[in-house]
Amino acid sequence: MYIAALQASGTVTVVEEGRYVSWAKAGPLVAAHYSVAHPALYKATGQETWNAGLPLSVTNDPTLGRVVMATVRRWEEKGSDVNVAAHLLKDVLTGTVEAAVIVTNDSDLSLPLRMAREVVPVGTLNPQLGYLAGALRGLPTDGVGRHWWRQVSASDFTTHQLPDPVGSYRKPVGW
Repeated sequence: MYIAALQASGTVTVVEEGRYVSWAKAGPLVAAHYSVAHPALYKATGQETWNAGLPLSVTNDPTLGRVVMATVRRWEEKGSDVNVAAHLLKDVLTGTVEAAVIVTNDSDLSLPLRMAREVVPVGTLNPQLGYLAGALRGLPTDGVGRHWWRQVSASDFTTHQLPDPVGSYRKPVGW
């Protein structure tokens, strides 16, 4: 509904969505207060790998010795960083924009941002808590200059919302 409201507001001309993929992946099971898995979890059979039909197994690692492995389902968003980079570079290189503002903390966008800074001023807004990804940093004077970086605050979200209503879309209660 938010994307539809953005489109209804007339402030967005292109929406390019990524997609989510999922897969199962095994990795060492760790706990904050243990440096190695608890010995009671090992089956003392001398087998190389033990698995009780659970998403847990014990295996011999050449470096660590016996390690408890856990299989977890991972979800990863794919495509949005490439979509942002492609549209940014197309707009910059065709002269469609005189400046760009990118909302990201994804270091995968480092190269496209550096390339765009050679042609137009670029502002980078970090929507996450914490520091801007180091690979996204640069100097205000890089390329054509006048670049800037800013951390988005909670008040930025509350004071810069769409009007209510936007077309047939109403803001949810509590926003």
